[in-house]
Amino acid sequence: MIPLTRVPSLFNIGHVFPPPPLHMEARLGFEYLDLMRSPLYKGVDAPKSNGQAILLIPGFLAGDWTLATLKGWLERCGYKVKMSGISFNVADSEYTMEGIEKQVGCLERHSGGKITIIGQSRGGLLASVFAHRHPEMVKKVIMLGSPIANPFDVHPFTMAGVKIAGIAKGLNYSKARISEIKFLDELRERVAVPTHSLYSRSDGIINWETCVREDVVSHRIHSSHVGMAVNREAYQTMAEILPQKKIVASFNGLS
Repeated sequence: MIPLTRVPSLFNIGHVFPPPPLHMEARLGFEYLDLMRSPLYKGVDAPKSNGQAILLIPGFLAGDWTLATLKGWLERCGYKVKMSGISFNVADSEYTMEGIEKQVGCLERHSGGKITIIGQSRGGLLASVFAHRHPEMVKKVIMLGSPIANPFDVHPFTMAGVKIAGIAKGLNYSKARISEIKFLDELRERVAVPTHSLYSRSDGIINWETCVREDVVSHRIHSSHVGMAVNREAYQTMAEILPQKKIVASFNGLS
């Protein structure tokens, strides 16, 4: 079992010393423009597929629309892509997992084989736990800025958002803690399918080190946190990962 902090105490305020560089998130627009100019996005050396199925899961407080650019690129490359059905990723993990299971089942039936799941931030954690529960349905998982080593090693502003979300759902903090324990216990387990984690040392939302774990293949890119779904380096990395049939190495360190 992988070491992992369980649900944080009420007084946990996130990664404070030093906090992630939140100001770096202002790069989002430049990252998008850089991607639009990229030959890869236009189809040059893009990964080709004969219909491999992919499910996309958005991050915390985000919805499927945030992955629309990625979906369009994957479909042009020949992949069969389905969204998670999430409009605002803030619900309890177990409730959200029920919806993901329905989407995966539908995609699997239409594709006739295992699927790949790409999740951004919290979406990657949901993907990892789903793959742990249903490895027979999942080919591989790709996480974009997902804090798989410790979901609570985040910027204080993000931690505040987590707590506010719990209040908005009408749950007191104790009940919210209890509802997440099963999910977090499974997240601690070693990954059940080949799993890749894209991380950036200039991530302004989470501590980048929490995206790295010994049982996950890590890929360092230069990106903001929110921009990973529209970042040229992220697309280049996914272009290399998606066609792979086998994973040679299990971990590539903190380079």
